Amino acid sequence: MADETVTIAERLGAETSSTGAVDVTSAELEQFWQELMPDTFEGRRGRNAFLDAVKAQAAPGAADADLEFQPGGWQIKIAGSSVHGVLGGALLAGLLVAVGATGIPAAVLAAIVPSLFDVEKVRLTPSQEYVLADLVGHRDALDGSLSADQLYDRLPTETKKDVSRLDFAEFLDACRRAGLADYGPDSTVTLRPSDKARFRITWR
Repeated sequence: MADETVTIAERLGAETSSTGAVDVTSAELEQFWQELMPDTFEGRRGRNAFLDAVKAQAAPGAADADLEFQPGGWQIKIAGSSVHGVLGGALLAGLLVAVGATGIPAAVLAAIVPSLFDVEKVRLTPSQEYVLADLVGHRDALDGSLSADQLYDRLPTETKKDVSRLDFAEFLDACRRAGLADYGPDSTVTLRPSDKARFRITWR
């Protein structure tokens, strides 16, 4: 029941060119941001910092990206080996600005934060999605009142034949990393439906 990791570029639906570079448009970046943050003043300020930080990677003399303006926005071509650093750094720069770190230029934040954080979107495997669907049908699986063992006991008998308690522990950890579960201080677990995932940032 190993979970799958989706890169930021894959999450954006970005296309890889014949040279191995990744093409990303400003529209794709804006859509990605809107899925993560609410449309508030702070969210829009963070979005602008995110876009500015991506564009900064294509500044004159930059070796890792190339910027092309087009009607309604722009497209950036990023070297395949630099995609994680460019997009991850820009995303975290935008998030930091959105929560109040407005005194540091977005380009500077984008250069610093990749060394401090890992950015990844974790996706459950089909079998894990099936287990999650079994559980979120129980209201008490969503309200944080059950422990991991109690959640396991809520699984249908047929499912428990295929999922050991060890497998279930790995499933819950995958849910946590995917933003679909939170652990309470009293060892309870709160689950979320797959369309209610929260974005997570982890320290290296």
